[in-house]
Amino acid sequence: MKVSGYGEKLSQAYDALNGEVNYAEWADFYEACVARFCTAKGKHVCEMACGTGSMALELEKRGWHVTAFDASNAMLTLADKKAQDAGVKNIRFTQQDMRDFRVYTPAQMILCMMDSLNCLAAPGEVASAFESAYQALEDGGIFIFDVNTRRKFETVYADNAYILEDERVLLAWQNFYNRNTKKCDLYLTFFFEGADGRYDRCEEHIKQRMYPSRTLERLLADAGFEVLCRTGGFDFSPADENTCDRLFYVCGKKKQG
Repeated sequence: MKVSGYGEKLSQAYDALNGEVNYAEWADFYEACVARFCTAKGKHVCEMACGTGSMALELEKRGWHVTAFDASNAMLTLADKKAQDAGVKNIRFTQQDMRDFRVYTPAQMILCMMDSLNCLAAPGEVASAFESAYQALEDGGIFIFDVNTRRKFETVYADNAYILEDERVLLAWQNFYNRNTKKCDLYLTFFFEGADGRYDRCEEHIKQRMYPSRTLERLLADAGFEVLCRTGGFDFSPADENTCDRLFYVCGKKKQG
């Protein structure tokens, strides 16, 4: 499959515009999932769609052996620089497509965070991603991902517009959601402030698709996974697509034999 990804400008703005993400808190949740659900031994984690590498660095700091990949070369360039600046040399960053990826040795945990699966255009692509995750996971390991829910697409995304601003980046964001196709077009216009005070403008177009829980759970079962937990936050409380904006799935690969 063709490997593509976000452009250079979106990659540059990614960290600035996701400054509220508490990666340590997310990592705490992932490790709590391991303690509760994982029966595989070892600390090899594979992160799908790793972006600029913030979670990979957080997990490496906690003693995990990290394999991380993204489709975007621009994202990976920033991830490599971030690792070098932190003096981290043993994270394995690769350019791969999450619909068809491989790892050098089976992982005990596979992650896909920040609603990356919503960027896949069709159920068949999600099925391919699940199948790749299943093959890359050790028996008894866990696969954790989160998705934007029906509620988020219909009430937060919808046809709404937003302005996000950081010290040197401004984003004008317009959504157009089609309830029939369950697809949302996100048009992003960035303004980057230069050293001379002038702003450069660039545009990105992202597409996301809403996947109902019943569709995701059917595809997970088809790939061989068992849903161990479905929660709307880090407290493991039950949740559904009509009451929260984000759902976390913790899925297990049953030991064979």
